[in-house]
Amino acid sequence: MAKNMNADYINSDTIILLMDTAQGFISHQAKAFFDRTIPHYNPYIEIVDGECHHVARYKKYPDLVFYFDRAGLKNQEEQVIEDYLYRAAYQFKSKAYRIDESLQLVKLQSRKTKRLGVDPVSVGPMDKLVIYNGSPRKSGSNSAIILKKVTEVLGNRVEIRDLKERDKWEM
Repeated sequence: MAKNMNADYINSDTIILLMDTAQGFISHQAKAFFDRTIPHYNPYIEIVDGECHHVARYKKYPDLVFYFDRAGLKNQEEQVIEDYLYRAAYQFKSKAYRIDESLQLVKLQSRKTKRLGVDPVSVGPMDKLVIYNGSPRKSGSNSAIILKKVTEVLGNRVEIRDLKERDKWEM
């Protein structure tokens, strides 16, 4: 982001993003904008509604209003983009809106994803899942939070090995 853009972003009530599209998705410049907003959040993970979220750095985040070029997009591509923008705003702790074809403001809503409904405890022939953890920190790290959730779900069907324990590499 340009100089002072971070301060302008976080001190705004509303951010309006006008995006072009390429190959059925938002352009790489628009995606880069989202990637560059990560410093607005702490580098720690919290579990929110069963999902990993960055911990908020600030008390308030701006509403996000999106307008993207729909020319040449299939309906399914528009839906994927809209779902992505909603999820980005949700992760960014912001309300999400889009400007429709008639230039009206429409609040974006969560659509339930079509999950396969696989219960991780009942997954087929796997006797044990082995996860190799190469995180430099153990307790208090994002990896520790995620691995704790995996262990809660899979119980004794998961084994977590620490790559820093070189004496166990032969295993």
